[in-house]
Amino acid sequence: MWRKFSLLLGTSIALSAAQVDIYALDAKKEGDILTANNDVIIFSDFYFITANKAIYNEKTGDVELFGDVNILRGQNERSHSDYAKINLNS
Repeated sequence: MWRKFSLLLGTSIALSAAQVDIYALDAKKEGDILTANNDVIIFSDFYFITANKAIYNEKTGDVELFGDVNILRGQNERSHSDYAKINLNS
């Protein structure tokens, strides 16, 4: 358990604009696009998200989520699906 947690922290990427923290076992950034794979966790001002894969556009705030997607917005809004696309700035 601790090994997995330390790997997640090791690949943490904090992005500017709206505060967005993305944790994953594997993450790569090219330009404004961040691709995160394996046990993805995303925190922002409004969202807590988990997924198998995420593609985040830092410039637009859009994130595409793939595989076992769980989204929590505030205390009352929850979603579970295999795919989602949302804007973390709104």
